[in-house]
Amino acid sequence: MTAFFMSVFLMQCSDDSASIKALEGIWSTSDKAYMGEYIDISCDTIIMGIKDKEEHAYSIVKVDTEKGHLYNSLRCRIYANDESGVQNMFTFLYLSNDGGTLMNKSSQDILWKRSQ
Repeated sequence: MTAFFMSVFLMQCSDDSASIKALEGIWSTSDKAYMGEYIDISCDTIIMGIKDKEEHAYSIVKVDTEKGHLYNSLRCRIYANDESGVQNMFTFLYLSNDGGTLMNKSSQDILWKRSQ
């Protein structure tokens, strides 16, 4: 998982971030290699963490979306700054079926589901 940062960046929701509305929420996976890890996406922040341990927050700067390569999917590139101002890019593939499934572009075999 990417490096974690302890502070959360706050900013107003922009028109760009409104395009990731479908991705908003807390995502977890049943994959044993990632147990306890989560991805928390809001209109202005993406947080990656491990339950009861550490988390890394990124302030969203820009979002690009387009139709994904899988049927009825959305590819979303999130550009976000870490606490030191370094820009990172996260690419997700989102499927809306069954409450939504999120896949990191680099590891599409790991399925993330919205936590209840």
